[in-house]
Formats: sequence, C-alpha cells, structure tokens
Amino acid sequence: MFIRNSIKKIGLFAAACLCAVLGSCSEENLDTPPGGNPDAAGLSGLIHMAAPEDYTSENHIIMLQDDEPESIFLDPAQRSFDPRRPVQVSVTGNRELQLRAYSPRRIRDLKIWASIEGYPDEFLLARFDIVPPFLEFRTAIPFVSADKEYTTAAGKTILILKNPHLGPDDLSLRIECEDPYYKKFAAIKTTWSIRFSNFEYPNHPYWLAMNPAHCREAVAMSLNMAYLFSTQEYQDSLRVNDRRFVDNALNALSAETLLSQSLTRPSFAWGTLHIQGGLGGGGTLGLQDVCFLGHYADDVSDNMALFHEFGHGMGYGHGSNTVISESGGKYSWRQMCQSIYLRQSLAKELPVYSRRFMHSRRNHYDQWSDNRLAYFGAAGRYYRGRHVIEDPELDELDGGLSGGKDFLATDNGGDTGEALRLRLDYATAGVAQRDYAPRDVYVYGDRLYVANDIRSADYSLDVFDLSTGSPKLLKRITAWKDPQSGADVTLGKPTGIYRSYDKIYLSGTGGRVYVFDAETYECLNFLTPAGGAFSVAVGEGVVYSILDAVRAMPEHLVTSQNIGNVPTLATSTKWSRSEDNTLARDHRGEVYAVVNGPRKIVRMDRSLLMSGRLDVAHELTFDHAPQGVCFADDGRMFVSFGNASSVRLARVDPESGEVLEDLTKIGDIEFKNPQKCLIRRNTLFVVDRLPDFCVYAIPLKDLE
Repeated sequence: MFIRNSIKKIGLFAAACLCAVLGSCSEENLDTPPGGNPDAAGLSGLIHMAAPEDYTSENHIIMLQDDEPESIFLDPAQRSFDPRRPVQVSVTGNRELQLRAYSPRRIRDLKIWASIEGYPDEFLLARFDIVPPFLEFRTAIPFVSADKEYTTAAGKTILILKNPHLGPDDLSLRIECEDPYYKKFAAIKTTWSIRFSNFEYPNHPYWLAMNPAHCREAVAMSLNMAYLFSTQEYQDSLRVNDRRFVDNALNALSAETLLSQSLTRPSFAWGTLHIQGGLGGGGTLGLQDVCFLGHYADDVSDNMALFHEFGHGMGYGHGSNTVISESGGKYSWRQMCQSIYLRQSLAKELPVYSRRFMHSRRNHYDQWSDNRLAYFGAAGRYYRGRHVIEDPELDELDGGLSGGKDFLATDNGGDTGEALRLRLDYATAGVAQRDYAPRDVYVYGDRLYVANDIRSADYSLDVFDLSTGSPKLLKRITAWKDPQSGADVTLGKPTGIYRSYDKIYLSGTGGRVYVFDAETYECLNFLTPAGGAFSVAVGEGVVYSILDAVRAMPEHLVTSQNIGNVPTLATSTKWSRSEDNTLARDHRGEVYAVVNGPRKIVRMDRSLLMSGRLDVAHELTFDHAPQGVCFADDGRMFVSFGNASSVRLARVDPESGEVLEDLTKIGDIEFKNPQKCLIRRNTLFVVDRLPDFCVYAIPLKDLE
C-alpha cells in the first residue's frame, strides 16, 4: 500500500518505508528549496538527508504512488530506468541535484561524489542515510548561490566558489554505497531500458490500463530478472543444459547464445492484460494482472508467464522449448529460469525476494472509470504463500508474520469490577420457562450478553445490566436491518457471543457472523468465513471463527466500510463440523479451539498468520468431549465436559490435560450439563443446560 503521508509520520527511518508521502506527483510541483539539509555552520555545502524531517514536500515525492497520473508514469522521460543503475543522479537544467530510486526497498548510507572542472579533487556533495523506496528527490546545488566547503575522499576540506552558471554537463556525479542490497546492482550485466505502457488500451480487448501498483511490481521483476541472468548460477545452468534448448527452427542453442540474448534482448515496456497469461515479443512484456503478484516464493510462486513472455522477447515462439515445454514434460529454458528464481528468492539473493516489501495484494482501488480490477489481483488481498520467508528486515517493515503494524491490541477492557454471584434463568429474562435456553454468555463491564437458542420462534440475543450485581434485561435482539441491503434479518439459531472493544459478534447457523454496535445495537457488518461460524473469539487484533476449521480475519477491517468483505487471513486444518465446536481466549490473547468430535482442545499458533498459515501450537485430547474452556489470569485452566462424564467441570493441567480438581459441585451448586464457560471480572460463568437451562456466576475466590 502506498498512501500519502509524511515520512516522519510513518517512522520511515525506524521502519520500512512501505508507504510514503506528501506532495503532488506532478514534476512541475516539485519546487526547489535552498538546500537539502545545509550545515548549521553556514559554509558547509553537504546535502545530508539524515533525519525524517529533512524530507519535506518541497524536496521530494515518492514515485509511482497510487494517484500518480498516467501523464507521468507512462512518460519514459519521467519514468524509465536501467536495472544496472536503478538509482539515477543528475543535475537538472535548473541547477538542482536530482535523485530517482527505482527500488522497492530502502537503501542505506548512499553517498554522491562530485567533480567539477577546475578542482582536482572529487568531493562529497550529498549523503542519504536512508533512501526511501521509489524516492524522487530534488534540491538546489548549494554552491550555485554561495561559496561552499566540501570534503574530499582524502578528508581534505576544499572551497567550491559560487557558480551561478553551472550547467548539467559541468558536474560529474558518482554514487558510492556499501549497502549489500545496493551492491547487487553492480553485478547486473543486462543492457535493457525499462518503461511502462498501456499499449493498445482501450482499443484492443486484450489490454488493460497500467496503474502505479503494476509499475512498482514491474520494477521488482525487472531487477530480479536482470540480477538472475547476471549470476554465475544462471551461466552454470545454461552450460549444464548446453544445446538442450532449441530455436524456432529446432536448431540447438548454445549456452553462450542464450546468455547473450538474455542480457541484451531489446529494451521493453511493461503492460497489463485482460487475458490469461501474457503477451511478449520485441519491446513488449505484458502480463495478466495476477502475474504481477504471484512471482514471489512467498506468494503463489508462479512466474511461468514472466519467463515465457520474456522468451518471446528473445525471439522464440511456441515451437521452441525455450518458452514451451516439449510434449512429455521435457525440460525448457523457462522452467530452468523458474527454478533459479525460486531458489534465489528463498535464499534472499534476489534484490526483491519477498512480497512483503510492497504488499501489493493489499493495494485497494475503490473506484475506477475504466476496466481496471477492483482489487489488484482477483485472488484477494491476502493469499496463502507457497513458501515462508522470515526476515528481520521484513518484520521491521510490516510488523511480522504473526500480525501487522495496523493490527489492534487485544481488548483487555471490561474485565474489572467486583466479582459476581448470580443465577440467570428464564425468570430473569422475563419469559416463560419453556422459552429460554442460554447457549453462550459473555461479560463486558456491566453488560452480560446471552445467546438464547430454545427454538426458532424464540431465538434471541439478550443484553443485561449488571451494575446492581443482579442482571436486569436491557435489550432483546431478534431482528435487525441488513447493513448492506437494508433488508429485514431474523435471528437464526445463535451459538456464540463475543465482544471486543465497541463491537458485539454473534455467530450461529445462518452462515454469517453479525457484528453489532455495543452501544446502539445497530448491525454494522457481517463476516462470511467459509460456511459460517458456530463461535468467535478475538485476540491480538484477529477475529477467529470456528465451524469445521478455525479461520482468522483482521479485526481492524471490521468496519462499516468493509461490509461483508473482511478477508480471511488464514485457515487451520479441518476437523469434524459440530455446533459444539467453540473458541476461547486466555489473558495473554492466545486463542483455543474446543473441537468436540475428536475430543480436543487446541491452542492456535499464529506465528505465520500473514503467510496464510494457522497451525496448532499445542493440543490436549480427553476421554470425553470437552464443551467449553476458560482461563484465569493466573493461568488456571477450566474445562466443562457436559453430562457425558462423572467429572462435568474440572480444573485441568494446561500442558497435559490431567484433571487436577473436580469442580462438578461448587458449594451448593451441582452442575448437571455444563457447556460454555467463561471467566470475566474474577468470576466463573457457566452455562448449565440441564435441568432448567441457566447461567451461574461464581466468584473465583470460591475456587481457591
């Protein structure tokens, strides 16, 4: 995602520079300040970009932002590059230093040395502690307007006299950078020049309009391919397969021929297509929208179209096994390149080896006036990666694979107040005994939420006030307006209730999880995990649901702007489907699945969540099917077993599942069929489904 913001606000120097910045994208609006960061002493002419505040709306923009107009990003005079020199430095006709970085990654400690006729020593003109991704920087050269001092490579201070007539050809510039990422560019041997084009759009059905997100990914693929073709591994692979690949006339191709063609094929323009795959040849390299996303090893790892179309650009057609595998699955040049690309991506050798540098799948376009897709990539914003790439630099960028910087913290509110002692049944609810059967319960502050599933005509979500210590019915919800269509919705069988922050989550058999405002009880949204959900729990910014598997959704996207469109981040392995499957969260934010069929309680492992994986961290298997689980802040674990066991409620060992204490009877309360259980406000809440359906609240101190 690239949103407009100041570099200072997004903490660019401390974090990743995924996003940026202030200012209009038009070249003419990139006004020139008196200097980049002139030394306070006055005589020093060093342009030093040392801190976030040095980047201002007057001296920089970020290229290829989502709102950059076609008049800029399709103009090769303004947006084109050579993979050997993705960082371009020059002197403009207005006597400014200009830097353009065609780089999806930040570059550290880049220096620009300059030499000028009449001065024998090269001197340090500018230093960038960090070059943000896709930076375009421009500032006046200080000695145009005044005498300035500079430092030579030998450490000597020299004075450059004022030169108001400096021209673009009067100053020679050289980049020095020891960043290992930047040094990869020095190894690139290709001779391509890269630009972007709409080709025949909108007059041809194959083509779509390019957008800046496509361009950013095209930069990444260009750098990666150029680097790959320049490696010894590629040369060695060609030699191992010398004369194995053939041209259009089926003549054997030597390793030297293919190497030369890879490095010196004609310069080309990237485009995007409406058709599956791509189009390539001559100066054209067009790919289907999703192909711009899937080339990374930690995405779908599919770069077949990329090398297929590149091979067309080398002059080979479908009769050659350079771009097409022979019948019988014989090896092709394209497959060889795909294998190298995958290995170098996993080994973090490619310049841009992970989708996490740009997260283009999450690039969201709300409205287009043409044929561009609503989302960049029909597969959605989140997609299970074929491989996992873990890296501290990537974690710094996006917050890590377990979540993200935009994820909410666990809501630990509503858990204070005096412990409660009560029994809630049909009489408290104000209905006939035959019309009430609590199924699930949740407590948040002075609010008690109860899901009643007695029968279809009498299903309800009831909200009680606990401020006096005794429950008083405030609200009964049986129907509401669909937040998307406005149609009337009647409550289906409710099986789970949860609250996090200002939202109430109601799950059941209707295929949706409905989300209500905790103050107004207005239905705000609905979630659509595959098949629906029987229970929900929320922890560390993730909404978990369970049906036959646990699914994870980002809590911060549960808003009225994403009605019915909150994406699934990851899905666990599947178990048996049961309305008795349920979820619970402990005080640390860990989420547990109670899986009724296989008699398990499973702690979920979200460490690789953002790669599309939701694994099992720990599981317990019991002799009898657990019905519910809850946790005290001191780590005690309580499990209910219904009426299938003589031990119906117990404190168990969290590691082994061993029953440590039989709690079937607590004081004068003897549980007959305990189901869901919950600990909030230092109180154990238990839903007992026999003989007369009620909710018990017992202070935890009674269990000590």
